[in-house]
This record gives sequence, C-alpha cells and structure tokens, in this order.
Amino acid sequence: MKAFDSLDGLVGIRGRELEALKTAGIETIVDLLDRIPKRYEDRRSFDAFPVQASGEAFCLKGLVIDTQRKGFGGKGFFEAVVEDHAGGGFSRITCRWFHMPFLQKVIAAGHEVVLYGKPKEIAGRLVMDHPEFEVVSEESRGIHLDRIVPIYKNVSGIPQRRLRELIFGILETVEGDSLVPIHDVDPTYPRIEAFREVHFPGELLSLIHI
Repeated sequence: MKAFDSLDGLVGIRGRELEALKTAGIETIVDLLDRIPKRYEDRRSFDAFPVQASGEAFCLKGLVIDTQRKGFGGKGFFEAVVEDHAGGGFSRITCRWFHMPFLQKVIAAGHEVVLYGKPKEIAGRLVMDHPEFEVVSEESRGIHLDRIVPIYKNVSGIPQRRLRELIFGILETVEGDSLVPIHDVDPTYPRIEAFREVHFPGELLSLIHI
C-alpha cells in the first residue's frame, strides 16, 4: 500500500466510512495521515473526578451506573450518570447530550467510558454537557488506552476510536518510501517514523508497557 493509493483499497474499511471520509475531503492514504491530531490525552492515568465546577477540562474514566432519556422533542436530551469506579464509587458526574437520542443505543449502564469535558454545577450536581466520550472494551486497550492517545478533528459518521484504528493500521502497512518528504525539516529522517511520532507519540515506550 502506497501513500497516494485510494482509501478504497484499504483492508477492512466499510463503505459508509469511505463515503464519510470522502465527504470530508479525505480520499487517499496520505490524506488520512495528514489529518494531524488536534490534541492528545495521556490515558496511562486519568484525572481525579472533580469536586466542583471548573473552567478546566478533565479527562475521566468511570462506570456508567444509570442512563435516561429526558423530554425528547425540542429540548430533549440523553443523560448518563458516571461513577468513579476506580475511586470506590464516592464521586459521580452527570453527562448530558442534547438532540442525540441515538446515544441510548451506544451508552448503557455497566459500560466503562472515557470522558473529556468541563464540569459545571446544576441544582447541586456536577454536570458535563456534550463531553467527548469513548466506550471502553477489552479489545480497545492496545490503541485506545494505557498510552498517549491522539484526538482528531471530528469526521461526521466516524467515531474517534475508529479514526484512530484506521490511521494506526495504515502506519503499520504503508510503504515508507512512498511518503514524499515535501515539508520535513530533516529530509534524512524517515517520514514514516515522523508520522508515527505525530499520531502516536512515545510509540515504542507505549508498546513496551502494553
């Protein structure tokens, strides 16, 4: 697989994912590799659950203990209560997503989730509105947990974790010589290694600890 090959030939990619990527202007292997992370999360450890409202964003991992749909219609929302399971269940935060009823099929009680957002206080409860989230699964740990994780600008129709999987797979299989070093400061440095470091910083260290 070469840098300027179409994504159509990417093993395991689904038709609806191809359409979503093409709509976002991403049609080739290198188009996807050029989608640089907007930020990173250090998922080797997580923030402590907040005890008060804050203008600072927190990255949390917890257990969903309850979900509800509330007032669906013009002002409806989906709500999930997340507990600090690792901390003994003494702290909780309520997450709300407005006009997204489909989330009831994605998030359920018993799911472990990673959240990123800013807490505020509403009626004595700590609340995060529209936090970024991922549902944790055992098979996801190698790429999505226990390492520094890239967070990308959203592509409508493709979850963050799926973008991460696609890019990780490309970095494992693309021919490094096909990546033309147009903008590199040091053209002698293998560009595939530069891409790996940009998308998955500390890659070798992370692999040692997985």
